[in-house]
Amino acid sequence: MEISCQQGKGYTLVTPSGVGTPDDVEVLNAVLLESLAEGQDAVLCDVTCAGEPAEVRHALVDAVLAAAGRIRGWPGALLVAVGPEPVQAAGELPAEVAVAPRVADAVRMVAAYPRARTAEQLLEPLLRAPTLARAFLRSTLAGWGVERFSDDALLVVDELVANAVLHAGTEIQLRLAFAGNRLGVAVADRSSHRPTLENADGAAERGRGLLLVDAVATAWHVLPRHGGGKVVRAVLVAVPATIDVGETTASTAS
Repeated sequence: MEISCQQGKGYTLVTPSGVGTPDDVEVLNAVLLESLAEGQDAVLCDVTCAGEPAEVRHALVDAVLAAAGRIRGWPGALLVAVGPEPVQAAGELPAEVAVAPRVADAVRMVAAYPRARTAEQLLEPLLRAPTLARAFLRSTLAGWGVERFSDDALLVVDELVANAVLHAGTEIQLRLAFAGNRLGVAVADRSSHRPTLENADGAAERGRGLLLVDAVATAWHVLPRHGGGKVVRAVLVAVPATIDVGETTASTAS
């Protein structure tokens, strides 16, 4: 199977063609994740594959759904499976997945989809990188008027950037995305080292980073990058401020 990728306005079109095998389905899943990892939050996958058996097309749709599971909750993320059969067979879909009968329909869908606000900063793998990343985060959140994310977002940025400095030693890309009540924090590098969630005992000085990220993030995931490397992404959801009924009543009475 051959897989081609074409860039459009605000999206990547991924088109598999030819005879497919189970291994090709895994390759397609990786290509979809790589496209999403590079900041292209809308990805179209044309699984029409004229002449292919229906079961192959269904397997390709499963690859799209599997990719969606790895980006759950990311602000502005959208995967569109294109083809007449996926529309009939997809059933209940995650929020990040849509179906369209034709590529033109999918492109219109992307144009109408709410886009996230984004900001990026490149960092050198130096000890001061976390400090620069925190300053960039504060400035960006203030500019967007969403300082309510600051405490948790500062923790996530600090941990992920420090981890990249320690283990990757390559140029680091920090990307922020905001839509609705969700903030996405992504830290990309060119290292093959993949972070793992490990328990740290009370005396451990290291190993707590991802435990803290896991504690404050609604979801986090690791995606492969085209050309090697990875991006670690975390999603934060702002909780609306609660009103103390007792205090409100007392204030009204006074």
